[in-house]
Amino acid sequence: MFASPLSTVPPALRLVLVLLVGAVGGGLFTALGMPAAWLSGAMVATGVAALLGLEAPVPARFRDIVYVILGISMGSGVTPEVVGRMSAWPATLAGLALTVAGVTAGSYLFLRRVAGWDPATAYFGSIPGALSMTLATAELSRADLRRVSLSQTIRLFMLVAVLPVVVTSVEQPGGLVAGLPVLTEPLALLLLAACGIAGSALAVRLRIPAGVLIGAFLASSLLHLFSVVDGVLPDSIQLPAFVALGAFLGMRFAGTSLSMVLGTLAASFGAFAVALAIAAGGAMLAAALSGIPPGQVLVAFAPGGLEAMVILAFVLGVDPAFVAAHHLARFVAMTVVVPLAARHVLGPDWTVAVDAEDRAEA
Repeated sequence: MFASPLSTVPPALRLVLVLLVGAVGGGLFTALGMPAAWLSGAMVATGVAALLGLEAPVPARFRDIVYVILGISMGSGVTPEVVGRMSAWPATLAGLALTVAGVTAGSYLFLRRVAGWDPATAYFGSIPGALSMTLATAELSRADLRRVSLSQTIRLFMLVAVLPVVVTSVEQPGGLVAGLPVLTEPLALLLLAACGIAGSALAVRLRIPAGVLIGAFLASSLLHLFSVVDGVLPDSIQLPAFVALGAFLGMRFAGTSLSMVLGTLAASFGAFAVALAIAAGGAMLAAALSGIPPGQVLVAFAPGGLEAMVILAFVLGVDPAFVAAHHLARFVAMTVVVPLAARHVLGPDWTVAVDAEDRAEA
């Protein structure tokens, strides 16, 4: 086990070790020719290491820096051609609403009827994405928060590992930033950094979901759209950020016993398969009706976290603005709908989480 020999190692050095493990995993996946290799490879490697006992606290400032870099990177994919395709978005947003309802219902029925989970745990374990909001709401109920959190983490883990393969089997990776020059001018990089940081700060202040990432993305998008800058960040900046994000995702398993993961894995895998099948079906139908590439719609409809799915879109070469708009819309809608639907699914007294005696013992 990693836990014992590393328990006395300073947190900063453990974080460096986590990132090195992620880099090795990303390099291995790259050598194997896997899609989204640096992101998914880092996630898988650090996820395995976390289950073996490796963990490290991630400073909030470091996490924010990574998200600013990723947001700036994604903005390079926003072009006048991308903006010109926005007229098709209302139809796919309507399709997304129906698909999310289907994903939630299908996952709930599987967890309730097949896996035998109690109603509250099955309900909150079936919510696609929006983990922080889901856990905050689930805390008001009798749901098993550890099982809800673990099932949501396993689903995101599987999505990042599996979705690139699914998308690239549907269509070839896009050339969203192909042909764009690599930005090397210090002034252009400094301008992107300054605007990205300012955009992130403004988005956080406005309480926009995933504000650090989305704010930097919007700021970079405007600079690229109006040709103030033209080009993509060099790999020496982008790839370490992909590895760091993969490590963040993999480290979600830190502190989780292997037995607990194995005990939740079968139910989570089944719910994931149901959710992905319904999301893929909805995405294929929406793509056929709208004329938008199916891989792009699939990433937008995927039942995963906002930040991970938007960044995955960029890595796979599909329109990050389209994916961001759809995942933001889903996040906002779920924030309103989840508590209301809980009353219908779980009954009017679903918020009575623990009685006075239980609270006294807690």
